[in-house]
Amino acid sequence: MAEELKKKRSTTKSQFSRTANSLRKTLDDESSVPSTIERKFGELREKWRTLQDIHDSYVEAEANEADRDEAWIDELVERFDRLEAETDKRLENLKQKIEPVVVKHGAES
Repeated sequence: MAEELKKKRSTTKSQFSRTANSLRKTLDDESSVPSTIERKFGELREKWRTLQDIHDSYVEAEANEADRDEAWIDELVERFDRLEAETDKRLENLKQKIEPVVVKHGAES
C-alpha cells in the first residue's frame, strides 16, 4: 500500500508543479487579468490540498520515513506560500489600478 501511495504522491506533486508553473507564467504576464489569476490560484489551491492529503496518508503508512518526508513537503509548503503571497500582491496591485480615481473638487470663488 505504501508503494502505491508513494506513486500517487509523486503524480500529484507533478500535477501541483505544472499548475504552479502555469500560475507563475500568468503572474509574470503583465496583460493577465484578475479573474484569470484568481482562477489559476484556485486550481493551485485544489492541487495543494490534494497533495497534502496524499502526503499525510503516505507518512501514516510509512512511519519510519517521516523525517525525510517532512523535508519533502516543507519545500512544497515554501513554494505554495511564496506563490500565494505573490498572487495576493499582484491582485492588490491590479485592484489599485482598476479602482476609479476620485477627484476632489475645491470650492470655486
